[in-house]
Amino acid sequence: MDLHKISEKLLNHYNGAEDREFTGLIGREALRDILELRVNDKARPKEDLESFIDDFLKYSVNTGHKKYSNQLWSKVEAESIIGELLCAVTNTSMYTYEVAPVATLLEHEMINYLSKIIWGESTEGVMTSGGTASNLQALMIARNIKIENSKNTGLVGISKKPVVLAACNSHYSIKRAVNILGIGQDNLVEIDVDRNGSMKSDDLIAKIKMIKDSGREAFCVVSTAGTTVEGSFDALEEIGQICKDNDLWLHVDGAYGASVLLSREHKGLLKGVQVADSLSWDFHKMLGLNLPCAFLFTKQRGLLKGTLASGNDSYLFHVDDSLDLGPKSLQCGRRNDIIKLWISWMAQGLNGFENRLNNLFNIAQKFATKIEDNPNFKLVRKPQSINVCFRFNTDKRIEDQVRQKLIETGEAMVNYSKDEDGPFFRLAVTRADLQNEDLDQLINAIEVVGNDFK
Repeated sequence: MDLHKISEKLLNHYNGAEDREFTGLIGREALRDILELRVNDKARPKEDLESFIDDFLKYSVNTGHKKYSNQLWSKVEAESIIGELLCAVTNTSMYTYEVAPVATLLEHEMINYLSKIIWGESTEGVMTSGGTASNLQALMIARNIKIENSKNTGLVGISKKPVVLAACNSHYSIKRAVNILGIGQDNLVEIDVDRNGSMKSDDLIAKIKMIKDSGREAFCVVSTAGTTVEGSFDALEEIGQICKDNDLWLHVDGAYGASVLLSREHKGLLKGVQVADSLSWDFHKMLGLNLPCAFLFTKQRGLLKGTLASGNDSYLFHVDDSLDLGPKSLQCGRRNDIIKLWISWMAQGLNGFENRLNNLFNIAQKFATKIEDNPNFKLVRKPQSINVCFRFNTDKRIEDQVRQKLIETGEAMVNYSKDEDGPFFRLAVTRADLQNEDLDQLINAIEVVGNDFK
């Protein structure tokens, strides 16, 4: 295949995202027929490959379009694309300095810099495949530190069942983690949240006492900086003091919201973050980088390697592995994700990321004001960050139907969630270039489709 020709096609696809129509989602069977899916025994002609690439681009969701706001990420910036290309053409793995010398130094340098933002001094961290992996590894560290001999002997025979506490709206990866780690989902105690979606400190205290009274033993609290639906932030100072008083590990799931640490205007949302023992942080959400670009940070050095080191790895990690990142990672083979962040940081600097974050918050506030001023809608809650939750100002709950119709017609792709009153729209503002007309267009599209269901 002509790599130059294909590369040009891909770049044109990226650059032309706004010029292409935001097409609706095609059903599974129809899409299978269009793509003519089959796994072949013999090589197919290059014309088939080129045709397939065209179809792949045509029928993939246009996440670079302004009408796309379905997830906690959207359009990626050009610098990140350059980083992805560098990653692809160098094709290395991040387990040893020996095979990834440049990228290893970059990751160490970025970890030193970012951990200093969190704790005021350089500590330790590692890049992961995403927030789910970061949360899993953080809970593994907490288990091994707080539950004696659990790394070697497991949880069999422990007199008091270990318990993790997390808010009822915490990310689903926490339930997965307690399952994987042998703690069990029955030993994940959920804490109530307030109207804004933030953990209630008084209920945390009450649940810790309840756990003790039941003969179990709490060892970890998972707090959230930026919940996926509400975009809410927990009161870290209060929660940190409670953890200190009860000798509990505090992990902050900042996969979505930790990036506000880069904004002097909004970093107060993470006031008290320095009390955390560990923190997860995704750069592929608010900051316009390709998926994945995620970190796990720990306050204390040596815990990442100490938790995972198990032997039988001398074929890979030799006498001096002090620079090697592999011993700190859940993964063996791991792609070079640091390069897209490094290139993006070179291009934008801290000031550029800070401006982006401030713009996201301003856009979210503008959209929330438009919803408040429109009699056809009402806010579910005032936004604390860049998520705006709203619904129709009627008793009839049609939000999920309207959303589906918007996707089918290609008018917009915006997500929804539910509370005790039913479904509501959740707009995650992750593009800093949205203009007033873009916001008005989305509101109008929802109104027009909504009229068909009233």
